[in-house]
Amino acid sequence: MSKIVFRNYNTKPIKEILRLIGKEDYRKALVANRLTEQPPISMEGFYLEFDVTSKSIDIWYRYSGGTKHKLLPAAGYWEVPNNGWEMVWTDIGQ
Repeated sequence: MSKIVFRNYNTKPIKEILRLIGKEDYRKALVANRLTEQPPISMEGFYLEFDVTSKSIDIWYRYSGGTKHKLLPAAGYWEVPNNGWEMVWTDIGQ
C-alpha cells in the first residue's frame, strides 16, 4: 500500500532548521535512531517530508544504501520553505 507525501530537498533551509534545533536535540535524535556510529557527514541525503495524512513536516535522512530515518519534526519553523516541494508516492512504513 502506498501514500502521497511531499518532499523538499533544498538543504539550505534544512541546515538552518537544524541550527535552530541545536546540537543537543540533534544528538538525541541520532541516539534515538541508533545513528551515532555512522552519523550523517554531509547535508546530502537530508530532506523535508510533509505527510498529508498526519499533517506533519519532518526532517529525514537517507543513506546512500537507501536506508531512511525520520530524525526530527520541522513544523513550526519559519525556515520551512514554501517552494520546491515534489509530490511522491511512497510505501507505507517508509
